[in-house]
Amino acid sequence: YRDSSSLARRLPVMRMLRSSVEEIESTSRQLAAQIESDLGEFDCIVSEDESYAGGGALPGLKLATWTVRLSHARISAERLAWALRQGEPPVVARVQDARVVLDCRTIAGDEPSLIVAALGAALRELLES
Repeated sequence: YRDSSSLARRLPVMRMLRSSVEEIESTSRQLAAQIESDLGEFDCIVSEDESYAGGGALPGLKLATWTVRLSHARISAERLAWALRQGEPPVVARVQDARVVLDCRTIAGDEPSLIVAALGAALRELLES
């Protein structure tokens, strides 16, 4: 913590807290475009939202963020969110208004590609079962 110039690089939570809204919006648009191009079966909505830092020293700290909200015509948001959490790597998303919500504040670097791959795997698994 003494070298504050490298905290965001070394500690993912610091990167998440310090990310600009513009960076997060860019990530959300990139992720939605990749989902739509690779997995055209999802309805994607990119939208502004709020994140919460959580407990510890920052209980209830509200942060502006951008999200990708997904729905599928044949798979419920609850089933899709469950399948994402069971995958490897697990993808944690919340369900709100019958959509899976991916908070892009928590997505870094090459992770959009990993999320698209996880969505594809979850989709295949759910449609085959």
